[in-house]
Amino acid sequence: MELKVEIRGVDKVNNMFDRKIRKIPKDLSQQGLDEIAMAYVTALQRQLEINDSVASGRLSNSFRAQRVEDNTVHVSVMGPAARYAGPLEYGATFLPGEGPPWNKIRQWADAKGIEHHKAFAIWRNFYYGLKPMKAHPYVDKAMDMARKDINSIIKRHVD
Repeated sequence: MELKVEIRGVDKVNNMFDRKIRKIPKDLSQQGLDEIAMAYVTALQRQLEINDSVASGRLSNSFRAQRVEDNTVHVSVMGPAARYAGPLEYGATFLPGEGPPWNKIRQWADAKGIEHHKAFAIWRNFYYGLKPMKAHPYVDKAMDMARKDINSIIKRHVD
């Protein structure tokens, strides 16, 4: 049996999961499969914290795991925070005038404890297309982090 994990809403991220498909024993219980799905979600949340990429917690709290077939688990980014998943993983370049609105940058800065004049400089660089948003990859690292937990789950649930 193979475990296939897909993150819906973040297309490029799925390619990373495809490279990391896990071969798991055929006699793994459905409870074990559900625990593996949750281990992926937990690893994603932990990696965001390690990267210092958590401000409000909206993205971290928006990951959901759902078994859709016997051997397929969808890990989804749900809700409005889904739009942050891709730019955080890959970075983003904005055309002049198309950067994020100032109020969103201000909210992020407040959550991170960044002074408004510094946040304004960041916003200006994004809004006028002067500097791209740096990538803070988390998906691949989270999958590597989850590997130990997954092996432990498999050992517990295989008869």
